[in-house]
Amino acid sequence: MPFIIDGRRKGRLIAAIATALALSSTPAMAANATEPTDSTAPGCSTPATQAFLFANDRKDYVVAPGGDVEGSLAGWSLTGGAAAVPGGAPAVTGAAAGTKSLLIPSGGSVTSAPMCVGAHSPFFRFLARNTGTPGTLKVEVLYLDGPAFTGEREAGTITAGTTWAPTGRLSLSQGIMGVNGSSTSQATIAFRFTPVGTGARWQIDDVYVDPYRRF
Repeated sequence: MPFIIDGRRKGRLIAAIATALALSSTPAMAANATEPTDSTAPGCSTPATQAFLFANDRKDYVVAPGGDVEGSLAGWSLTGGAAAVPGGAPAVTGAAAGTKSLLIPSGGSVTSAPMCVGAHSPFFRFLARNTGTPGTLKVEVLYLDGPAFTGEREAGTITAGTTWAPTGRLSLSQGIMGVNGSSTSQATIAFRFTPVGTGARWQIDDVYVDPYRRF
């Protein structure tokens, strides 16, 4: 025989269930609330410039720590014959001409120092050339710390000739970091550059991130 609840009892039961669900859901919502995360790496307070104005790119950019290769490379990792060498790329807009760049031969790899990024940091780009066997350079973003994903992701592969030229814009995938939209959090990232194939002699210089706003 079915169990039947009359109208008054049914109303009281529904009200009791609704109250119980509301009470039980409140702690879960609080547990999911998180404070904004801050990065201790440099970058989020670095003044921005229109570094790629020479390439008709009017966006503002912030140089990555050591990204111009002229000063200290503290925090950078150079392996497999990669090294700072004489001969920099032509000066980006608003900067002095450099005297050094990073050589990355086949079998080598370069990882940049950690850098702070915040909301509205959608892209990065740099200058590159390859004076060796034609091939590609794999570019990865390392998500070291932040409110969401930590790990690594391939941002793309680039090709280049023997003449210095700016790369296209490569995405930082803000949604993965959890610092997109109205987020006030910061994340810590780094970049890794690895030649694909044999016989390549890649050089990179002037690694910049687009902060999407003026500081």
